[in-house]
Amino acid sequence: IVLLQRLLSSIVLFFFLFLIFKSIFFLKLLLFHTLSIFSIWEFFRILNLKKRDENSNNEEMNNILLTRTKNNFFEYTLIFFVQIILFLFHANHINETLYLLSIVSFFLVCLFFKDFLSFVGCVYLTTPFFFLNFLNLHELYFILTLIFIITISSDVGGYIFGKSLKGPKLIRAISPNKTWSGFLGAIFFSISSIFLFTSTNEVTQLVCLTIFFSVGCQTGDIIESYVKRKIKIKNSGGLIPGHGGILDRLDSFYLLTNLFMLLYIFNFDLYKIFDLNI
Repeated sequence: IVLLQRLLSSIVLFFFLFLIFKSIFFLKLLLFHTLSIFSIWEFFRILNLKKRDENSNNEEMNNILLTRTKNNFFEYTLIFFVQIILFLFHANHINETLYLLSIVSFFLVCLFFKDFLSFVGCVYLTTPFFFLNFLNLHELYFILTLIFIITISSDVGGYIFGKSLKGPKLIRAISPNKTWSGFLGAIFFSISSIFLFTSTNEVTQLVCLTIFFSVGCQTGDIIESYVKRKIKIKNSGGLIPGHGGILDRLDSFYLLTNLFMLLYIFNFDLYKIFDLNI
């Protein structure tokens, strides 16, 4: 049943992925608004579960409690605040300076009116959407393509090599299913996939950056596993049958996109290194 759920969910997710690359409207609606809403909503709900007195050491029980955990009005206001910032900028109602000031204001509100963990989580989860929303369409599709190639190939490579070769655990205390063979397999698959979709003379830089991005993907996965292990839940939610929640599906996306943002800020010439053939 779980395998069938994952298969059907994957088909739906690929359909949404097709819409994102074919329609600017769906790109903004699904990528920026829908995913950012559920990312922050799930994050606040997990933190609220941690504060509940009923929180236990049983993952199954905590996941049931998670479905009954509610976010408060202020947290919904913060989610709405993010949507307004995203909408106003991509609708050209505010310029880049006001966009940056609005983002900083949102972070300051989180810092002063929520706890530090909430602040760090909000910065980590919303910055990718603020960054992608800032890009022009050409830059956006280029970076999104790289993100999808690397995240998918890392995930597939890690799963295939980890399941078939097994071997020593990577970080047993945080994610007992991850192995060194899966870690290296994810890097190998990422490099192979990048060479399939790109042509460049900067081979050394391409390989080094791809390794960097693949490690970033897997680190993002480990970060989410660590948070779930600390709170003692199996999934961040049940929005995607067979897969869990949005945070479960996008765990690699958040950190990887933040890494792309840092390279973008420092004017790193990704176009020269990753000359896409698609």
